[in-house]
Amino acid sequence: MNVLSALLTALVFAPAYAPDWVTQTPGLWLIFGIIFVPVYIFIGSWFLGKPGNFKTAMLGFVVFIGLIVLLWTGMFLQTMLIRFVFF
Repeated sequence: MNVLSALLTALVFAPAYAPDWVTQTPGLWLIFGIIFVPVYIFIGSWFLGKPGNFKTAMLGFVVFIGLIVLLWTGMFLQTMLIRFVFF
């Protein structure tokens, strides 16, 4: 088996043997790969920017993660409320 046929075989049968994160929908790659780029940049700039203050950067990061957790918890509770009321 030469290299070209091995590559073609891997491309054709890759979805059958690939882990789930490789075969996710394009929307997942769009959200985490393109839309979140500004988020990655501002979090990185908090820690890598000059003048740097690690304590302030961690405070901002913890507040940001806390807001995300609160939003996801609220969405989960609302989803469960809708489930129990309507289904």
